[in-house]
Amino acid sequence: MKQLALVLFVEILFNQHVPTVHVEAAVDGFIRTRGVHFLLEGNPYYANGFNAYWLMYVASDPSQRPKVSAAFHDATTHGLTVARTWAFSDGGYRPLQYAPGSYNEQMFKGLDFVIAEARKYRIKHIPSLANNYDSFGGKKQYVNWARSQGQYLTSDDDFFTILLVKGYYKNHVTTVLNRYNSFTGIHYKVDETIMAWELMNEPRLSSTNDEYQLLFLNNCLDAHIHDAQSVLRKPILFTEFGKSCKDTGFNTYKRDQLFNFVYNRMYSSAKRGGPAGGACFGNY
Repeated sequence: MKQLALVLFVEILFNQHVPTVHVEAAVDGFIRTRGVHFLLEGNPYYANGFNAYWLMYVASDPSQRPKVSAAFHDATTHGLTVARTWAFSDGGYRPLQYAPGSYNEQMFKGLDFVIAEARKYRIKHIPSLANNYDSFGGKKQYVNWARSQGQYLTSDDDFFTILLVKGYYKNHVTTVLNRYNSFTGIHYKVDETIMAWELMNEPRLSSTNDEYQLLFLNNCLDAHIHDAQSVLRKPILFTEFGKSCKDTGFNTYKRDQLFNFVYNRMYSSAKRGGPAGGACFGNY
């Protein structure tokens, strides 16, 4: 992880339109939306979550799967209800996708296990589908795959504009959504365990001082909450925030100051009926 993670990601939810008129409450276990609020079985739902990027990677080794189970057990014990993790690992060592459209079945079974265990512990899941950074491949790997096919690309940001690269990414999304879970027998796209899909991990601010980071965060929170309330009319999740213990000058006071800042803003919005629907802290 790189310095301060400030990811404010409006999640794209399936089956998210629920009429505002009185209807029979859905009892299928999917997180839905009504206006700016999340609902679970007709009741208001607020996410209290955590990030664990490593779940699929660890679970791909059957002998290490008890670590995943233990993480979910501990999360449940502490009242956490949502886990955000990677549904990507592109190229490199022990990848999920070792070439465009070609997959490592053992790694996919690791992701199967993660989702199955989340279901067992009644923890909702947010899989992230690609990385903005080089770790685990990221957009750089997609661009390199296109270069190997003769494309002249000058920037990793060509990920967002070049048809071939976008096609690789869309194919990955399709493959993951249509995956048949070898443990549950349920296709990912119709599994109520999955609360939302995140298109990419970590567009964020970096390399600034603490004071400016908090000012930036304050402005971002205000803007995202306002837009969710007044423009999108959808709920919003704060899916990753925190401070890395590897940062120069890190201490728990600064970390807790940041956590309190985010959670207080989320609570303030929720208390007045606003769109803040929950948060997932980062653990680096």
